[in-house]
Amino acid sequence: MPSNTTTQTGKTPVINFDNPLMCLDEAIGNRLETNLFSAAQVAVLHGGVLHSRHWGDCTSGSLFDIASITKLIVNYLLVETCYRQEICLDTPVHTILPEFSGEGMRSEVTIRHLLTFTAYFKSNLGFKDVERHKSDDSYQNMIWRELMQAPVAYKPGTEFRYTNASSIIVSKLVEHLNFDHKAASYVRWYLRHLNNPMELDLTGGITDTPKSSDDCVSSGF
Repeated sequence: MPSNTTTQTGKTPVINFDNPLMCLDEAIGNRLETNLFSAAQVAVLHGGVLHSRHWGDCTSGSLFDIASITKLIVNYLLVETCYRQEICLDTPVHTILPEFSGEGMRSEVTIRHLLTFTAYFKSNLGFKDVERHKSDDSYQNMIWRELMQAPVAYKPGTEFRYTNASSIIVSKLVEHLNFDHKAASYVRWYLRHLNNPMELDLTGGITDTPKSSDDCVSSGF
């Protein structure tokens, strides 16, 4: 057991928060040894003190692709928009997005279903394909057109299935509800209402253009 934990008979081990991240050494070390990933970094803010620890081929200053953490970001922006505009989370999506087909069970898909991954769309689009072409505007438009017509695999709200499709539609809802459908974008809304106020200076979206080769930008899908 790591040196920064203590045990009490019959009780769960208690973490010593003088160095709280050492308790992860064994768990993360085992995964590094089995090549599940090559590096890891964790930071915890506790009692006003930021504790940071890294493992593998990285340093405490290394940047990582934030990957699906972007789903948390886009979901937050939609919930904030619905709260501000007094929009019920149980509102059917097709009543907000004109291009979102309301045929069949698609008419039952609500904002809440998208946020909770309980509406799954049958699509031929694979995750690797989306990642490979994520900076290609024409491919992104093709993805959007397909999702607007893709049938729902099961009755919305009855099953959880993690998918990129829901988050893509959520980002379109953020755009549609906050702009006049002309020039503005989800990325601009994210920068204005989340990135800039929180001073996330080393975080950027996949459409950002670094000012120089020395710029540090973390991105995700």
